[in-house]
Amino acid sequence: WIDPRDVAEEEALTTLEGVNTRVTELAVVQEQDTQDIYAVMEDAQRRQTEMF
Repeated sequence: WIDPRDVAEEEALTTLEGVNTRVTELAVVQEQDTQDIYAVMEDAQRRQTEMF
């Protein structure tokens, strides 16, 4: 027979792995967005400097 505690523990580990994966993916996306924002800011600053 299958011990329900084993099933619950396995499900919890699977859920935790899924959460960890999603958090990692979110961190990657956030880092890319941050780099994109910095690039836009640097470009705007460069253009402003060229104007003056």
